[in-house]
Amino acid sequence: MNNEEQFLRHACEALNESADGLDAATLSKLNQARQRALATVKATARPKWFVLSAWMGAAAAAALVLMVGLRAPEPALNPQALGDLEIVSSADAELLENLAFYEWAGVALDDEDGQAG
Repeated sequence: MNNEEQFLRHACEALNESADGLDAATLSKLNQARQRALATVKATARPKWFVLSAWMGAAAAAALVLMVGLRAPEPALNPQALGDLEIVSSADAELLENLAFYEWAGVALDDEDGQAG
């Protein structure tokens, strides 16, 4: 046992012996002071739901910050891609008019491939 533990044990024994020698009036005053102190602590203590909701709010705020901070950046518009889109969108109207023919031709070619194999 080291010196600190011996000191603490000796101090505890001395306090217990001095408390045993107190008169009833002093013990009553000490008990009343203790009760007032406990009532003050209970009155100022926050309820568990309040503490829990504070932690949940902090967690939600942290999640929001992470979602905003870690989201993927939006791709920049490529001028070349816009030119390609313009070419495709200005395709001959004739191709669109004959769309039914092209669909029929694709089905016919698929049927021929199926019979040949």
